[in-house]
Amino acid sequence: MTNPFDFSSGAVLTAAQLNSIGAWSSYTPSGGNWSSVVTVDEAAYVEVNKIVIAKFKITLSGTPTSGMGNFSITQPVAEKGGDTWAGSAGGGYIHDSSTSYSYPVQSFISGTDIFLRSTPDGAADANVDYNSPIVFASGDEFRFFICYEAA
Repeated sequence: MTNPFDFSSGAVLTAAQLNSIGAWSSYTPSGGNWSSVVTVDEAAYVEVNKIVIAKFKITLSGTPTSGMGNFSITQPVAEKGGDTWAGSAGGGYIHDSSTSYSYPVQSFISGTDIFLRSTPDGAADANVDYNSPIVFASGDEFRFFICYEAA
């Protein structure tokens, strides 16, 4: 959501207008090569000026396979062109429902998609894929956020 109204010199803002700044908007992520095995429980974002913060809760409804590649979803608002993952910040965790362990992840943007990276067992960080940082199965959860500058 962009600002809910235009600002103009000399305008008087109402309490309702001020309260609507920063309201969360739901959206449905599209694309992503895991779309056949995920249920999006929550995807929402807020945009204030050009700062976008998005939050996600996603549950696996099936088991991803090696042919699905890295986990990714689409951005709610296009990122400022030319930036790389260093221009975004975010984090969260993956919860393994079979062991009740959680694993930290970083979220980043590449192209028009949001990806996750993890550092499993002290190894070098790597993109989250079908078997890293865990062997994924139905019921596992992703909870993460990302903050970046909009185009």
